[in-house]
Amino acid sequence: MIFIVFGLPGTGKTFFSKRLAEQLGAAYLNTDIIRERMNKKGLYQEHEKERVYAQLLNEMEKYVPGNSDVVIDGTFHLKSRRMRFGQKAESLGQTVFFIEIRAEEKTVKERLRAPRDHSEAGYAAYQKIRRAFEPMDEPHLILWSDKQGVQEMIDHTIRHTDG
Repeated sequence: MIFIVFGLPGTGKTFFSKRLAEQLGAAYLNTDIIRERMNKKGLYQEHEKERVYAQLLNEMEKYVPGNSDVVIDGTFHLKSRRMRFGQKAESLGQTVFFIEIRAEEKTVKERLRAPRDHSEAGYAAYQKIRRAFEPMDEPHLILWSDKQGVQEMIDHTIRHTDG
C-alpha cells in the first residue's frame, strides 16, 4: 500500500509520517530529503518543485516490485500532483491511501519558529502554500496533529486501511 501524507508546512506531516513508516515497517520518502539530495535546497520555483516530485515518483516506483508499503511525505498542495501519484500507483497495482494532516494556524506558527530537520519552510511559506492549496475533494483521511497524539493518529490510519 502507498500512503500519501500531505498538508501544509508545520502541520506535523513529517513527525507523523516517520512514525507511521516505522510502525508499518514501510519505506519512507520525503520531498525535503529528496530536494537536499538533488542539491535543490532553497529552490522552490514551480519547475524545481516538479523535478523534486518527479524524482519522488521514480523512487516510489522502486518499492513496488517488492510489494513494500511506502509512506510518502510532502505538501502535495496541487490536485494534479496527488492525481499523478494516485494514478501511477494504481497502474502499478498498488492501493493508495491519502492522509491529510492539519493543525490550527497558531500551532503551525509556533512549530515553524523552531528549526526542523531538512525543511526550510517558515511561516511565510505556510501562508503562500495555504493560498495556493487545492483541497482534495475525494474521500480521504484527515488527521489533526494538534488534537490527537501521534499513536492515536497511527491507530486511526491502520483502522481505516484494514477495512
